[in-house]
Amino acid sequence: MARWPSARPRRSGPPSPAPPAIFGKRTPSPSGCSNAERATGAAPRRTPTLGRATGAGAGREAAMPTYRGQRTADALVVFLWLTALAGVAVLAYLGADLVSMLSSGAPFLEGDSSVSRYLTVIGAYLGFGVAHFVTAVLFLTWFYRAHAAVRALPGATLRTSPGMSVLWWFVPLANLWVPLSMTKALWQNAEPDPGARPSATAPGFLSTWWTLWIMSWLFARASAFAPETVERAVQSLFADIASTATLLGAAFWAMRVVRALDERISEACAGASRPRAEALPAAPPVEARAA
Repeated sequence: MARWPSARPRRSGPPSPAPPAIFGKRTPSPSGCSNAERATGAAPRRTPTLGRATGAGAGREAAMPTYRGQRTADALVVFLWLTALAGVAVLAYLGADLVSMLSSGAPFLEGDSSVSRYLTVIGAYLGFGVAHFVTAVLFLTWFYRAHAAVRALPGATLRTSPGMSVLWWFVPLANLWVPLSMTKALWQNAEPDPGARPSATAPGFLSTWWTLWIMSWLFARASAFAPETVERAVQSLFADIASTATLLGAAFWAMRVVRALDERISEACAGASRPRAEALPAAPPVEARAA
């Protein structure tokens, strides 16, 4: 005969305990609360999650500043030294050429059949040109990475994008003052203390470096015209010497600019990436955890 299952009465008593922990973690119920909480009608407990932010905080954590220009800055300083050394050799040749023009009215190497002197002069000019080109590439690369790091700092108001910080150097007329203003803005926004950024001022050596650079460029343009007489040749040599001398000064001041900004940006990025104590929840006392 078929046996009907006997209807068992519901057992009254205390609620069943919460499900056991599996591998050290309590298995949550589908509703998000334990059996005891569901029986008593208590609201489900929400466990705070540490180390993970949501909403706007997650975006800020994902955009932590990372400065990748330190090695580029080191290589840039090395090539600035090489440019300065090659410039000294070129300056020595130009000085000898000027003395020869003033004394005999002929260039320094005119009538000289020594191959070694020609090779020395060509090597000095070639080394100066190559070092100058590599230095320019390294400087623009470092300038791009510096802007990318500073723009990611919390509270930074740097308007120029990393790409435009490079393109402005090639815009005629605007490249006479815009790069200096970008460098000053870079210095102001790289202030390690965010509260002091609005009142931060750029140091004077930034303007010194830029003034020497512009003077070198102007003297180079003046010496580019082909001389027709001895007097014009002497004037062109004077302009060439002045251009090389001011370029050497600009190179030495550029080393200071790069070193100072490199240290400033590194310190600002390290401070922004360091976790703040007030942002973390306070740990419960030992007695409370033991209870």
